[in-house]
Amino acid sequence: MKRLHVCVWAMMLCPIVLLAQAVSNTQVQEVVALPGMNKTKVFEKSLQWIAQSFVSGKSVIEYQDAKSGKIMGNCSIPYVNSPASAWHINTTIAIDVKDFKARLTLTGTSIYSTHKWFRRSGSDAPWDVREDDIPEVRKELQKLVGAFTLYMSQKSDDNW
Repeated sequence: MKRLHVCVWAMMLCPIVLLAQAVSNTQVQEVVALPGMNKTKVFEKSLQWIAQSFVSGKSVIEYQDAKSGKIMGNCSIPYVNSPASAWHINTTIAIDVKDFKARLTLTGTSIYSTHKWFRRSGSDAPWDVREDDIPEVRKELQKLVGAFTLYMSQKSDDNW
C-alpha cells in the first residue's frame, strides 16, 4: 500500500517537473566580449540598446544599478508563429556587466495575442509557453540576443 502512495505521488509530481523543465528551456543566454570597454561604458551602452530596441525603454527597465552592473526588466517581443502575426512573447531580460563583457539573459515567460479572436474566453490573460512553442520562442529570443551583440560590438564615433 505504501508503494502505491509513492507511485501516485510520483505520477502527480511528474507533470510539474516537466512543466518546470519546459519553461526553463525558453531561456537564452549570451556573453558578449567587449575589449577595451570598461564596466561603466558597457553599462551605459546596454541602457542605450534598451532605449533604442523597445518602444519605451523606461517601461522595460524594472531595476538598474550601475555599481553592481545589473539591469533587469520585462519586455514584449513579436512572435511570428502564424500568418496573423498577432502574437507576442512576454520576456524577462537581465543584463549583467563587467569590465570588457556583458551577459544578456532572456527568458520567454508567456505568449499573448493582441487580436481579440485569439484571446482566451475574451480574456487578456497570457498563455503559458507550450512545449511545441519552445523552439520558435527560443528562435525569437535568439534574434534579440543577436541584435544586442551587434549593437554592443559596434564602435561609437564620438567625433561628429
